[in-house]
Amino acid sequence: MRFDLSVLRNSTIVVVCLIILTGCSFIGLHEDVKVLNTATVLKGTVSSSHETKGPILVTLVRINPGEEYSLEYYTAYYEPGEFELLAGPGDFYLFAFEDKNRDFKLQTDEYVGWHGDPTVITLEPGEKRADLDLSLLPPDQVAQRLPQIYEADLAQQPIAMDYYRMGEVISLDSHDISEEVGRLGMWEPYKFFERKYSGIFFLEPYDPTKIPVLFVHGLAGSGNDWRYLIQRLDRTKFQPWISQYPSGMRLELLGQILSEGITELHIKLKFNNLAIVAHSMGGLITRSSINFKEELNAPNYLKKLITISTPWDGHDRSSIGVNYAPSVVPAWYDLEPDSPFLENLMRQNLRRDLQHYLIFSYRNDKGILGPQNSDGVVTLQSQLHYRAQEQATDVIGFDETHSTVLQSGPVSDTVNNLLNGLKMP
Repeated sequence: MRFDLSVLRNSTIVVVCLIILTGCSFIGLHEDVKVLNTATVLKGTVSSSHETKGPILVTLVRINPGEEYSLEYYTAYYEPGEFELLAGPGDFYLFAFEDKNRDFKLQTDEYVGWHGDPTVITLEPGEKRADLDLSLLPPDQVAQRLPQIYEADLAQQPIAMDYYRMGEVISLDSHDISEEVGRLGMWEPYKFFERKYSGIFFLEPYDPTKIPVLFVHGLAGSGNDWRYLIQRLDRTKFQPWISQYPSGMRLELLGQILSEGITELHIKLKFNNLAIVAHSMGGLITRSSINFKEELNAPNYLKKLITISTPWDGHDRSSIGVNYAPSVVPAWYDLEPDSPFLENLMRQNLRRDLQHYLIFSYRNDKGILGPQNSDGVVTLQSQLHYRAQEQATDVIGFDETHSTVLQSGPVSDTVNNLLNGLKMP
């Protein structure tokens, strides 16, 4: 029997096909979205009466039953100013300190600030607070007013979150960056977080004589997507880092988390050069992270950005999912053409000294669901959005599909040639 592919032009039929193929995933997604919708956001300002000499760490400490405490979330800033933290519902204390020696530990000679006396902050599901201001005090005043802070279990311990693995060395063959894990990140993002698959992974111990190259995957992707390009990277000059994240989450949030991760690594390792190579939706998240970075008044260590097959103008099928799917992948809202996320993404120009190379792909050999004038997944119109081209140093096209573009010799050669222009440490 001959199957008439023309019926798939009906958007409702397409969604029905997707539901049949991924019905179990929608069940898990529905539960994960309910949990993610309870997330809370805290905003405020850290101020200091003295000239700070190190980064500012803002920490949110959860009060558990039995008056036990645990680190809920933290973020690092280069200087005092506005901050933003994420959390679940519950009771918390909010602290900040100046990390003079950049070891991510609270020492007895470091300035500290806290909210209230300190005062317990109770957060309801989905609540947003924007009135939380902290003032850093000198150590002698801290020792007088809150001496227990230097003796607390969290003091003088390295600050880290066990669900975000920062700088851990793993193998390209690790299950933790496999295709299976990538699919979980799209369909069940909260479980992805719980199982500790998020982070910026290294493939070798940090080497200050090599330039780090951070690879950022796309929707439903994983670190394994980069196997071909990484295996052909000049490892005498460059050290590959892999950003892995739950790709089903909202893109602005993912951009913020990526920015925070890169900032932390820069504070700890003090590298002068960084390049980022991003595929598909990963280009949007990377661009969002750059916007966050610029707001932090961060040093200009990011030198090159290479995006590959990125949907700068979104994807029509995201709108289909939003309108018809039984549960909506949160990222789909931001991938809809003309979404607020996409509208705001490129209003802020890239720095003039940041070179952006826009690589696009244009072979469509899928037929069934691939849009015309596309690489089988993303249209050329979206990949070549005028705003992205205006801000690009160069635009380079390849006769590849959306997936084979990451397994192409000419693409690999081009990426290596672009990276070779970076000045060695």
